[in-house]
Formats: sequence, structure tokens, C-alpha cells
Amino acid sequence: MRIGFILGAFGCGGRARMLSCLMNELSNKGHNIFAYFYDKQWKSNIYSGFHYFKINSGFRNIIKSVKELTAIIKSDDIDCMLTIDQRLAEKLSLISLLLNIPIILSERTDPKRKYTKLNSRLHRLLEKLCFYFADGIVFQTETAKNHYIKHIRNKSIVIQNPILDDRLPFVDYNKRKKKIVITAALLEVKNVQLLIDSFSEIDTNEYELKIYGDGLLKKQLSKSIKQHKMEHKIFLMGNVESVVDHIANASIFVLCSNLEGMPNALIEAMSVGLPCISTDVPSGGTKALINNNTNGYLIPVGDKKALKERLNILINNASLRKQIGKEALKIRETNSKEIIIKQWEDYLISIVNKI
Repeated sequence: MRIGFILGAFGCGGRARMLSCLMNELSNKGHNIFAYFYDKQWKSNIYSGFHYFKINSGFRNIIKSVKELTAIIKSDDIDCMLTIDQRLAEKLSLISLLLNIPIILSERTDPKRKYTKLNSRLHRLLEKLCFYFADGIVFQTETAKNHYIKHIRNKSIVIQNPILDDRLPFVDYNKRKKKIVITAALLEVKNVQLLIDSFSEIDTNEYELKIYGDGLLKKQLSKSIKQHKMEHKIFLMGNVESVVDHIANASIFVLCSNLEGMPNALIEAMSVGLPCISTDVPSGGTKALINNNTNGYLIPVGDKKALKERLNILINNASLRKQIGKEALKIRETNSKEIIIKQWEDYLISIVNKI
């Protein structure tokens, strides 16, 4: 197939890595991948061997940009178009009408999220219309899928995220260090402050907390650590290459987010056999991965008491940490690249064949 991807602004986070994986793996399977850039953050050397058509951002007239992109897509004889950036869904829908090409959209966040500004509400309305007229939709969870009407559900599929790391380390529970880890952007929505507050109130001299990630709240969180007098126990590690290698020897992983789609950070932690504590986010993304009390723990969003309780349980029970970690490790089978990318490939083929 000749598959076109419209790309927006994702930076270098989880969604960008997942999309990079999808494009590269489909290319490896023999499909021709075309990338159409709508944002300058994407670099044309990300996908070696692919075709690039960078569409300059900042067009004041959406019709002008759509016409320009439509002409390029038509010349490429694309079989289907896909985007995971909902801000580009309207453009892609217009292109589909002009070229009669099947389009596939994907919901990557919490569809129940609230909008307070008029333009945000209008955008969400346009987004829902795009979902209604799209040929296919990929959801990450059943919870997100069930948020939509029957017409949308009937043409959609649920596909979880794959394990993105190609080189998972060998799991040796005898070499685990007494450290708790979290990998998250230092933003309000990730609520790293909850973990700092909870850890500071736990009576343990053996464990340390390492926070991997960077963001706008770095100074604020650093100040909080000093206020708790925990500079010798809590460390802001910043962004690191191959975060899996840095967390693989930890004892416990925590995710404190208020909102998530399907967190790649949690998938990575489970893939190295870490016992995980995660907030039960509204999208169902963490619940889809964690079977509570079996391969990890789910706690209510923002619940410091519950987080402290679960941390204490795992800190004081090495055999339980190993037991839960071994159950978490099974995600290597359910969320392998081979399985997840095959689901994407089969679904895209089915949409093209149907049209």
C-alpha cells in the first residue's frame, strides 16, 4: 500500500515515538510511506528512506494549504491517509472529500476532556464531525471507543501501543536497587508533585526517588524538594537517552498523571518487570494495561493516601515486588511490535479494501 501520514507538532514525546515506530515498521513490511509535514518541529531525517513533503506552517487561509497538500497527495497516488493529530483532522477530511481517499483518524487522548474556551468547543465539534465521516478510527482503549456513538464505534478498532524499545534489558531481580522511579514531562497534568509529597512522608531511609523528564515545572518541583528537605533522597534526573536502561534496575515505578491516553512510560516500565503504581486515568488507558493487584496497582487520580499505602506495601515486601513484576513482564508478549503493528496493518488493509 501507499500510505500517507499528515504530521503535526508532537515534539519528541511518547506520541512522536509511537508514530515513528508505526511508520518505520510499516515501511519494513514493504509499504510505501509518505510523510506530509505540517509543523517545523518534524525533521526530515527522522525516517531515513522515506519521502518528504514539508508543508510550511502558518498558512492564514486553510483552503490554500489544503489545496497545496491535495495536489501533492494526488500526484503520489496514495491509497489511504492517516493522522493521529486531531488538530489536523479537519484538513485531512477536506482532502479526503477532494480526492476520494479513505482516511483513518486516531484518538490518542481522553475524549471526555473538558473544553472551556469557545474555540476549543468548536474545535471539538469539528473533530467529532470528522470522526463521523472518517472511514476508520483507531482507539487505544475500549473506554475511549465507548464514548462515541454507535456509527463511529462500528467502523473503529481498539489497538494498544506497542513496546517501543528495540533492546529490552535482561531482567534480574537480584540486582534491583532500592529506588523508586517515574518518567514524565514535568507538567501540571503529570502531577509529579503528588509523588514527591507522598515519598517525603514515607518513613524509609533506604529508598531514593529518581524523576526522569524535564518541563516547565522543573524549578517549582526543585523548590518543593528543598522544602521537604529531601535533596539527598529525591533527584531530578532530566531527560536521558534510552530511559529503559535507567529504570530497569529500580524496585518500583510510579505514574501519577491526571490525564493520559495510553502511557508509553507505563508500558516501558512493565516491559522490564517493574511493579507499577498508576493513577486510574479517565480514558481507561492505565486500566487497559494494569489488572489491579495482579500485575500492578491502580489508585484514584490525585489520591496521596492511596499512593502512600501502595508504596509502603511494595517497599516492605520484596517477594510481592517480584511477583507483581513478573506478571507485568507478560506485556512483552501482548504488546510486542510484531503483534501491534500487524493489527494496524490488517486494519488499514481492511479499510482500503472496503472502500
